[in-house]
Amino acid sequence: MPNASPFPSLSHLIRSALILLLLVHSSARAESGIPEGTWGWSYYTWKPWPNIYAADPVTACETTAMNHFRSPLVEMRPYKDRRDMFLCYYRMSPGGSVRWYGEANLSCKRGYETYRQGVCRKEGREPPAPLKCGEAAGNPVQFISGAKIQHENDLGGDASDLLRVRRTYHSMRVSAGGQSAGVGWSFSFERDFSAPQQLMDKARSRVTGALSDGSHFEFWRQDDGKYKPNYDRSTTLEVQGTDDSVWLVTTPDGTVERYLRNGDDFRLGSVHRRSGTAAHYTYDAKNQLTKIVDTSGRSLAIVWEGDVIVSISNATGSVRYEYERTVIRGYPAIEGTARLIGVHFLDRSGVETSSRAYHYEDATDRFLLTGISDEHGKRFATYAYNGDGQAVLTEHAGGAQRYTFSYPSSNSRVVTDPLGSSRSIDLGYDSDHSKSRNRITGESQPAGSGCAASAKATTYSDKGDVTSRTDFNGNKTCFISDPVRGNELASMTGLAKDAACPASIDSAISAAVRKTSTRWHPDWPLATTTTSPGRMETTVYNGQRDAAGKVVECAGGAVLPNGKPIAVVCRRTIEATSDSNGGLGFAAARTGPAQEWRYTYNRTGQMLTSSGPVDVNGKAESSSMVYYADTSASHHPGDLASVRNSVGEVTNYLEYSEDGLPTKIRYPSGQVVESEYGPRQRLVSSTIRDASGRAETTRYEYDVAGQLVRMTAPDGSALEYTYDDAHRLTGMRDRAGSSISFTLDAMGNAVRQDVKDPSGKLVAQTTRAFDALNRLQREQRSAKDPGARFEYDAAGNLTSSTDQMARVSKGTYDTSHRLIQQTLPAADATGKPSTVDYAYTQQDQLASVLDPRRLQTRYVVNGLGQQTALISPDTGTTTTQFDGAGKVILRTDATGRKTVHRYDAAGRVTAIGTSTFEYGAAGSPAAGRVTAMSDEAGKTMYAYDGMGRLVRKEQASGPGSRRFVTAYTYGSEGSAVGHVTSMTYPSGNRIDITYDSNGKPSTLGLTRPNAARTTILSQITYQPFGAVRAWIWGNHSAGTPNKYERQFDLENRIVSYPLGHLKIGGATRTLSYDAAGRIVASTHTGNVTSSRLDQRYSYDGHDRLIGFTSTTATQRFEYDANGNRTKVVIGANSYSNTIPLILQSVVPPKAGTQVRAVAIS
Repeated sequence: MPNASPFPSLSHLIRSALILLLLVHSSARAESGIPEGTWGWSYYTWKPWPNIYAADPVTACETTAMNHFRSPLVEMRPYKDRRDMFLCYYRMSPGGSVRWYGEANLSCKRGYETYRQGVCRKEGREPPAPLKCGEAAGNPVQFISGAKIQHENDLGGDASDLLRVRRTYHSMRVSAGGQSAGVGWSFSFERDFSAPQQLMDKARSRVTGALSDGSHFEFWRQDDGKYKPNYDRSTTLEVQGTDDSVWLVTTPDGTVERYLRNGDDFRLGSVHRRSGTAAHYTYDAKNQLTKIVDTSGRSLAIVWEGDVIVSISNATGSVRYEYERTVIRGYPAIEGTARLIGVHFLDRSGVETSSRAYHYEDATDRFLLTGISDEHGKRFATYAYNGDGQAVLTEHAGGAQRYTFSYPSSNSRVVTDPLGSSRSIDLGYDSDHSKSRNRITGESQPAGSGCAASAKATTYSDKGDVTSRTDFNGNKTCFISDPVRGNELASMTGLAKDAACPASIDSAISAAVRKTSTRWHPDWPLATTTTSPGRMETTVYNGQRDAAGKVVECAGGAVLPNGKPIAVVCRRTIEATSDSNGGLGFAAARTGPAQEWRYTYNRTGQMLTSSGPVDVNGKAESSSMVYYADTSASHHPGDLASVRNSVGEVTNYLEYSEDGLPTKIRYPSGQVVESEYGPRQRLVSSTIRDASGRAETTRYEYDVAGQLVRMTAPDGSALEYTYDDAHRLTGMRDRAGSSISFTLDAMGNAVRQDVKDPSGKLVAQTTRAFDALNRLQREQRSAKDPGARFEYDAAGNLTSSTDQMARVSKGTYDTSHRLIQQTLPAADATGKPSTVDYAYTQQDQLASVLDPRRLQTRYVVNGLGQQTALISPDTGTTTTQFDGAGKVILRTDATGRKTVHRYDAAGRVTAIGTSTFEYGAAGSPAAGRVTAMSDEAGKTMYAYDGMGRLVRKEQASGPGSRRFVTAYTYGSEGSAVGHVTSMTYPSGNRIDITYDSNGKPSTLGLTRPNAARTTILSQITYQPFGAVRAWIWGNHSAGTPNKYERQFDLENRIVSYPLGHLKIGGATRTLSYDAAGRIVASTHTGNVTSSRLDQRYSYDGHDRLIGFTSTTATQRFEYDANGNRTKVVIGANSYSNTIPLILQSVVPPKAGTQVRAVAIS
């Protein structure tokens, strides 16, 4: 190569000038539009510490190449998975070799650390935590970190759900890997797993990674060789073998993930559910995932382009992913710079059916998701962030579901909901700050309807386990947890706000406190024994020991990759105990027989048999399942083939879609249900066929966004649905043109509901108002309606309701939020309100009711939740006995009369006292349905058509067992499909019915034996979505029209209707209502005597009729506190009815008599 000239050429001078301009420009860019705490990207300048930066890595690498060898940049890529370093690829000199000579490094200001490309953030932030209920709001945003999380569903799965493809965006990921859907996005099947080996270390001391939701895990190797989690104790790690080649991560839900070492990298080899199903992963030579196969043999195919996935396909369709990437003059896109900007959904033929777009508009971080445009191309969601990258806004189109977030300090958050209500969230660390996450310790809420502003609180142990929760009413629940695994060992409810929590699980508790104690599976977060007041429930899992100490095996020896048995339930036992409040825990004495369920499975965790508790006859309800073992066009291995119940009835699953959804099922009655699915597994039709081939189909239509827009029933009637741009239901319309529209507030509450007829006339209206806590505060049924008002306590319990007459009802609650007293408005002028008191067992079963007369009805309930006695002042004492299966076998009333109940093998009742029941045989249309019932009066038999509808009822009763037959026929065409089209009575008279386009009766006709048909009603019309409005009588004619028509007000109440033939002495009755909706008067017009029918009505404070007057009569009624009528006054005559206080005893009648002796106290 010729020697380069020692003097700069003209081109070199020009290039140097350009570089100087570029440096000035880069320096300016580094000072504006750069995230807080970020200097920018350093580059080569011939100086050891230039302190000059570019705003992006491309400019830094370009400048490095120019400054180093006066060469153009050829390519660049991130260094491994690092966000803060790019390698620069350029030529050493004109004609020289091209190599990775330079680098660009992200530089952060003091107190900040590299976070992702071009962004530094404050040091000390916690790694991302899983999204948990109660720790996020909005769309959603996590309170503690301020991270925006977005879940998207791309492809559906089969029964195992292992092939379902979901995407999750996490705005605050720590791990750089596992983002093959673009920066911030990951698929449900990908993970990031890193276990670097130190030079002087044989073992890998630290393991980090991220799950598919972006949450971070970290483990440190202990002296005993085991790995201890740094944050979440419910995630575990173990190494198989001695060569570090296989690693197992068990996630909080018990899923075992198997990672395989490939050189210095690790990749996910398979995922195993604790129940036995699994998915296996295949990689190409580039170590990129290309295929996932589940237990059934179904699969996903994955295609890559560089470092991102560009398509995923299953048997029924595919998804194509579109990215925006940094590209240098046509060279390959720079890895680690992709932003997902579009997702396109394609059917099996490759035709695009819909797409979504994603936006990134933040000025300081180009990878922050700021919005989504839906399949209609409209902006659906918008998100915004502060300078620290914390989300400050999430909302849907039109301001719907608008939440704002602020971060006043490291220990507090403020969330403002769509109604404008602000809540303060208090945060705190565990005592061991270095190994803990920040936790929510309190939350305040504003005042609402009926309650003042309040707060709730949570306390934690030094391990981060919840030790107590105090709700907005000040009621306290205490918890004791396993210090090693973090599982809850005991919870105690019903404590006062200031009460101290028990020190240990064995501490004594007061009688008012309820305690639940739990033991756990040694390997999984699965409860094995739970004791609560009066009850103990035990679950034995596969491979675990039963009460006798014997290992129970029910899954054919199936094990997971870690060698442990798959965790399926083999036995489940429920027993009643004598422990009234749970304080005795596992030491509680059992009472009565136990109920036990047993199950068996195949090696993939699919249930083969199930049997329930043994009944009084020593039999148990059972079922057995069979699965396909082969692959065909209609199924895959592991698809459910049939289910057989205790009486031999079999349900067959005949066909499946290619992605594992059942599409053809035959039931024991011979009915076949066929389901058809469209794009993205949306049900588009459901057809029911009987054995004769008769079919009825319901169809479903969707818009491109997947919203149901039309449902058409077999009779042709249809409902259409409309939505706003925020994907909220705003209206519906039937085939006749009647409509309901909803006006929604920002929270999505329907604050106005209008019902209109086909002409657009308003026929009914409801308006609602909600308080600051999103609880219904007022409801009006029309503009004239004064409305009902509601008040609540701070925890949301309804404490007061005021009706349109200003009558107030109140409710009082105990510490478990159970209604213990109801105060009703005064019934009469005395002004004394009525009260009803309620008491409960510690299992929340109703124990007694004290009525307004202060008479008590008591209920005796055992630990299994079975009501064994009812002690009533009205009916005396009724006792009930149950068998081991929990079915009633004997009921004894206050007279001592016993009623025996019997059942068949399927648990269906066959006898109640002297009444008996029979059922259809398997394979017949009557399978599973009652076909005969016999009692003292005779016998009734039922017959059904192939659709399972009643076609014949035959009753035999009376002298000579006379037979009375009623027959039904059903339509098979047009608007009559599936509806009764005729009823033939025992007399032989037959009523026929035709239907309108909405599937409602439009005409009724009568045909008598040996006579011509007569029209009874025709042109029947209806209120929109409501009752019958009008019809024409069969004797209508042009000369003497006879139309029946009812008028309604805007509260959809009848206000007038005709009495008789208006042309032949009939009248029109008009109804008047008071504010409470009670009829207070009926007036009549139409002829000179009509007014004689007028009446006025009066009521007491409990809406009971207390009197009416007319032109000819007057009546008055009186009631006791319970509503029993005690007096009737008719004109000048008075009649009293004395209601006994307490039924003391009932003596059954003597043989040959019908006389009973009743004693009243």
